[in-house]
Amino acid sequence: MRAQATVEAEPARDALSAEVRIAFAPDKTCLELVSGHEQIGVWRMLRRPLIVLVVIATAVPIMAVQRITLALFAFSTVSFGFVVLVQMAVGVAIIASAPSRRASMPRALDLWFAGHVPYSFWLLLVAAAFAASPYASLDALIALAVVPAVWTAVVWQRSAGMSSAPAGEARVGAPPRTSL
Repeated sequence: MRAQATVEAEPARDALSAEVRIAFAPDKTCLELVSGHEQIGVWRMLRRPLIVLVVIATAVPIMAVQRITLALFAFSTVSFGFVVLVQMAVGVAIIASAPSRRASMPRALDLWFAGHVPYSFWLLLVAAAFAASPYASLDALIALAVVPAVWTAVVWQRSAGMSSAPAGEARVGAPPRTSL
């Protein structure tokens, strides 16, 4: 008699990236990711910041000239690389100041950039609006920036354990993102 192999279905949450899960369920996702104690190297730590840089370097030329070319992408990458470097410096400073960090610096910085979904999504939507509509304006861009700012604030608050989680439940830490 031949034994049949069983295939277990992966939970639905595995179908979504960690970034998307953090954006929509920060409490649970951050606790899962921080409690994993996964050690990562420098190259893996840099993957999410590099993705953020690709998003910025793609969105900026589209907003400026309504198209993207390799030359525009390369120029934007060099020109706006400082934005990601500043985000990394702020992340390192806040993470290093955490009184009880649960993850190594590379892992914590990786998770810091995992929370970039609201801004990446907003940048890509704004770029699409600028490319598709002659009526898109810088004023609208600035006004709509409140959406990812509020979304990110909610993610930070909930991932920091300042939400209405039950007493005694493990917390990621406070202020926002600091105990990664």
